[in-house]
Amino acid sequence: MKKHTSLTLAALALAAATAPALELNLGADGIELKAKEPIGTIKLSYPKIFKEGQNAQGPATVNVTNDTAYLTFANGAKATLKAGADGSLTLNATSLPEGNVKVSHSLGFSAKAFAGKTSWSINDSEPKLLPETKTPGGFLFRGDALRMLLSAEGSEGLGVTIPFGYQELQDQREWNTQSFRWNSFSHLPKEGPYVYTVRTADGSPVTLGKGRIVSTEDLYVPYPDSKDESLWPG
Repeated sequence: MKKHTSLTLAALALAAATAPALELNLGADGIELKAKEPIGTIKLSYPKIFKEGQNAQGPATVNVTNDTAYLTFANGAKATLKAGADGSLTLNATSLPEGNVKVSHSLGFSAKAFAGKTSWSINDSEPKLLPETKTPGGFLFRGDALRMLLSAEGSEGLGVTIPFGYQELQDQREWNTQSFRWNSFSHLPKEGPYVYTVRTADGSPVTLGKGRIVSTEDLYVPYPDSKDESLWPG
């Protein structure tokens, strides 16, 4: 029995050592980022494409084939999002609304699970623990920025980098929601792709998950429709 237990523990230790530091999967309801604990799995929203001055809305439909997501929007825009092995996410959009068009990203994570355990950083600022008590005014950061990082002891963490734009990190407990939320807003180029990246906190590339074919039609409920906003991908 002792020998069997030792072998089992050794196998678990080996699996933990060889597990990807950060795995990325395109899903029907968001971009799944799987880091080591205590960060665990977080869902980054699919890009929201919208006309300047209007509300940011996520895609109306999502169809994923392996490393590419095909997105359509209620405003008529269409886009493909391709995930690269280097952690790049390349967005090509067509049929855009007239005028200036923006692209937004967001991710939400539980205050109960992350407060006092996970650190955040914007650009090259020193990491700070997410506060255990709510932040007066509700904003940990807001301003022009390129990169947001989450890190924790025992995990390589994760970082999202946009090419340009505005970012904010909200403490939504100020508005009686038990979560933190990161948002970014950028102008979508009129020509050419828009590329952003997801990597570990130290800049190492992600591992792409196994190929899959999924769609919003596979979901039991419309996207998003969770009672717990901390579980929303954005």
